[in-house]
Amino acid sequence: FPVTIIFGDIQAIGKGLAVVEGSAQAANKAMETIREIAKMPGLGLEEAAQGYTNLRAVGFEAEKAKQTIMELGNALAISGKGKAEFPLL
Repeated sequence: FPVTIIFGDIQAIGKGLAVVEGSAQAANKAMETIREIAKMPGLGLEEAAQGYTNLRAVGFEAEKAKQTIMELGNALAISGKGKAEFPLL
């Protein structure tokens, strides 16, 4: 049961990335970036993916979206917060 949910979440993330990135190949590259971001303190995979996808959807370049999400994660960690507070930013 939990594996199905995780797989479904990853599939949904992949579909969202394919839309904002324009191709499956670009979405795969973005997913690598998101996995890297998710290792940062204050973030998880879902939060990193949602933030990255939202920023790309409003016109941020890939590198700027990555940098912005990483900075937000660091700010959360420094303030003693975590991924639960990320949607509040």
